Amino acid sequence: MSEEPSLMQYVASEEPLSPEAVKFILNYQGEPLYLDCKETFNPDSNKDWLKIAKDIYGFANTSGGYLVFGKEDETWENKSLPEDVAATLSNPDNIHKKINRHIEPNISNVTSVRIDAPARMVIIHIPEAVDCTHVVTRNATLKDGDKDKTLLREGEVYVRHSGGTSLIRPEDLERMIDKRVDRQVRKIFENLSKSPRKYSLVKSAEAEPSEDVLKFRLTGAREAQPVAGMPSTVVPESDEEELMEAIALYKKDSNHKPCRGFLLRLYSRRNEINLTGEMLTFLVELCIIQEIPCLCWAWRLDRDTFVKSLSRVIRSSRSRLTRLRALKLAPLLGKRVFDRLAALTSASDKPGVESIKSRFMARGKILAESSMQKIRSKKEEAGIEAQATELASNLSRSRKAVLLDRLRGLDWEIYSQKCLDNFQKRTKPKQKALATNSGR
Repeated sequence: MSEEPSLMQYVASEEPLSPEAVKFILNYQGEPLYLDCKETFNPDSNKDWLKIAKDIYGFANTSGGYLVFGKEDETWENKSLPEDVAATLSNPDNIHKKINRHIEPNISNVTSVRIDAPARMVIIHIPEAVDCTHVVTRNATLKDGDKDKTLLREGEVYVRHSGGTSLIRPEDLERMIDKRVDRQVRKIFENLSKSPRKYSLVKSAEAEPSEDVLKFRLTGAREAQPVAGMPSTVVPESDEEELMEAIALYKKDSNHKPCRGFLLRLYSRRNEINLTGEMLTFLVELCIIQEIPCLCWAWRLDRDTFVKSLSRVIRSSRSRLTRLRALKLAPLLGKRVFDRLAALTSASDKPGVESIKSRFMARGKILAESSMQKIRSKKEEAGIEAQATELASNLSRSRKAVLLDRLRGLDWEIYSQKCLDNFQKRTKPKQKALATNSGR
């Protein structure tokens, strides 16, 4: 006789709200790590929404779980929800809209199911966040009598413990890191196991595996046999080779992003390395995602390629801040391109889009800020370049927010005018031809 699945197994299953899972949850008594019961809920109350938002953040940052509405949390009696409450909570779009106001990255995979018997109830399933942590990025404050009460603070991370949601503790962070490391190790071994010679690879804690186990040694030697799933068996000997390997890994799995330290090291050596068009495109898009200045690479691209890069970042990113970072570069391409890229953003981005437009655009043209005017001598420009190089080199070893903001300013100061000159230069012949034809 097969053993009945546990609550944890249902949470992690491919069908977490199957009829079997729902029946198991309705009969479950208790509030373990994976379950929280709510007797009632007021969809018109910001306080109630913030409370369940905090619970959802905690479940997502831990191991996933269920919120059950319409069940008393001490006697476990079923209590029918009002019709409007059940209708609101059974629509995941309503939940996503409310919970994503205060966190990055957004949560978009919450699901829910409505049950009308034995009572009108709603069960919400929250899957575990894989390779990301949901962090509060915006304070949530409510009036409590004459005082303001802050329910969510910027920078907070919530996790789940048995019986409740709480702020992350050192041991929680360590456990979270260990899980991600184990997940990445499994991915590497899965790739290795795709070797054309069909060898079975095992990870062994023994100093010397038993004789019946085929042994492999990962090496950087040039005579080593390549293994399918790995971009190279040779240790990269240059920045260009390391970047090529990073691109190969990223194409295979977009979770394999180069670290910020590597991107900043490349920035500090930007005038020494030789890059292909594919490398430049990759760097522009990854730097936007990783919050690293990117104009030092962007000005070397042609106009159409740069537009496509910004479009890809805006279309693919689930982060509002990343989409807006990409859009901030669009004024360098003119009003038409800005409007086209702005149309790709979501409704929640509208205030940010308007802010960018008012700051950088005027009467359809980019504002001529002092940093973009050709008033510097070559000596002054070389001095600013040297400052940017030194900052990037320091940041590649120790990231400090103040220094990174300074580097962003220098990157704009040095390369924004080069971007404008490059993109305008490439469009002048076409404009001239159009003017000639219209004259005829």
